[in-house]
Parts: sequence; C-alpha cells; structure tokens
Amino acid sequence: MTRILLPLLGLGLLTGCSAPTSGTVAADVIRLYPDCQLDKLHQTRKLDAEGKEVLAKFTYTCKNETHLRYGNLVYSKGMDTGFTIFCCAREAKPEEI
Repeated sequence: MTRILLPLLGLGLLTGCSAPTSGTVAADVIRLYPDCQLDKLHQTRKLDAEGKEVLAKFTYTCKNETHLRYGNLVYSKGMDTGFTIFCCAREAKPEEI
C-alpha cells in the first residue's frame, strides 16, 4: 500500500506546485466571479525577475451571456521549499497587464 501512496503523493506535489494551471484558474474564476466559468487559459508569465508573482491571462463566460470576457489574475508565491506553490489570486492592476 505504501508503494502506491508515495508515488501518488509525489505526483500531487508536482502538479499542485507549479505556475497556475487551467484547473487553478478555473477554480478562482468560479470563486471570484459568481455564475461564471473559465473558457480558456491563454498565457501565464512571471511579473518579476524572481518569479514571486505570475500573471494569468484568460477568457471566461458568465451565465445568461453570449460573449467572452477577458480576465487577468495575479498569483503570488505562497511557499518555496524546493517546490513552488502559487496562491492568493487577485485581479491584475492595469500596469501589470
């Protein structure tokens, strides 16, 4: 049983500890914009040389609307102990886009 759990734990750490993924952004779109859902994650890029903040550019749709909306969220580095975890999504400031 331990042989199965250790690789799964490692895989979970690796998938959850990188730049924001479409799954992460999708969850934050639902949380920040009620009745909306992620359409597509278009790009992620570092905002500073140290990589402490990452900008995620995406499109999303909202209930009872037919057009796409454009969104930009900034993720801050939450932890770096060999694995980097980004958290704390906030809307990007105009100068960050």
